[in-house]
Amino acid sequence: MAIFNRILYFFLLLSVLGNCQSPYSVSDGDRAILLSAGGSLTFLSYMLDSKVEPLTDGEVSALNRNEINGFDIGATYNYSPAGALASDILLGTTALSPLLLMLSPEIKKDAAGYLMMFAEMSMFTLSATYLVKSNVKRIRPYAYNENVPLEEKTNSETRRSFFSGHASFAFASAVFVSETFAEYYPESKYKNVVRGAALLTATATGYLRYYAGRHFPSDIIAGAVVGGAIGYIIPKINKSAKSKPAENLNINFTIPL
Repeated sequence: MAIFNRILYFFLLLSVLGNCQSPYSVSDGDRAILLSAGGSLTFLSYMLDSKVEPLTDGEVSALNRNEINGFDIGATYNYSPAGALASDILLGTTALSPLLLMLSPEIKKDAAGYLMMFAEMSMFTLSATYLVKSNVKRIRPYAYNENVPLEEKTNSETRRSFFSGHASFAFASAVFVSETFAEYYPESKYKNVVRGAALLTATATGYLRYYAGRHFPSDIIAGAVVGGAIGYIIPKINKSAKSKPAENLNINFTIPL
């Protein structure tokens, strides 16, 4: 997930370069609370996650796929490095999708506020993911697969199965993009297209994590629920009663598509 840390820092850097009115504007105090809380939780989650210990050879030998529940056991037969790489590429595409929205003049004028809001969503999603991973320490399904090299099983990543960070961030980004696009362009006939494309990409990302043997289905479902909730809630929090009504912002909502 290191690439997403860089993306997050990029968003935070851009977000302080300016400030303009937005249908999502909140008070400086509320913004500071959201950013500081997200940043603190992110730091705490990474500190806890760094303490996760790798599996030992003995622990790997003791694993028994028959102890896995019937809903999840199928994932223990999966293993595909190519599938894992494909999921990374799809996640990167989803994570960068807000930049595509910034090609429109209206959102480009609101770059600072929009990127700060995306930074909030990113931090809360990543911190929730790593806080859970570092405490649950669920073993990934590929560890139960006899065809996977031992050296891949005996590392700290193997204890980070629940819940899926790819699913949480992909669905958080997908829902965030869908909700903000609909807010900036409420009359656009492309709202359902944007929503469908974003959610389809997120779903494909989740499936590839299962196909690659990196996650159980329950990991992916939980990640999708948590990420989707954060992607929905953050824009709603930013569009608070303290915000100026959108009709007073003098923004042209006609998207040039």
